Amino acid sequence: MRFSLLPLLFLAACGSDDPYTQGGSLNAIDYVPATQSWLQFGPAEAPADGPFLMIEVSDASWELRQGPEWTDATSEEQLPVTSDDGLSVAGALLLPAEITEGAEQDGVTVLTLGDEQVYYGTFTMAVRTSVASGRFAGEWAFAPTVGPIALTVDGQVWELVYYE
Repeated sequence: MRFSLLPLLFLAACGSDDPYTQGGSLNAIDYVPATQSWLQFGPAEAPADGPFLMIEVSDASWELRQGPEWTDATSEEQLPVTSDDGLSVAGALLLPAEITEGAEQDGVTVLTLGDEQVYYGTFTMAVRTSVASGRFAGEWAFAPTVGPIALTVDGQVWELVYYE
């Protein structure tokens, strides 16, 4: 009797080391935006209408800008960013080091993992957090390699409308 190994090889090829699909956990570093990228957010109630909040990502900081377009936006401030024990911006933790539903660290709780829809579109493997206090108090959502796709700054909720 002869058996084919082809079905077994196919199943092995379909396997994944991705912790998200294997029920494991992801880390905050998976959700840090790439250096030299920029993200543009509109107010959650009317994202396309502006004015816009923009973030330019560098090695160790995010520059916040506000205005009608990137070229006309006023630079508001440089916020230091660290990702050695979660993702912190200006000293405020936004994303715990380990990403599992229900995880808590320093006033930040992971609410959900999965698909997240914002004005720009739907992102898979997204994480939604709740920040308990401070300037960034409220809900935040992050997509792998993109970074924040929904955020709260000074009580205003913003949704991603463009990124590069």
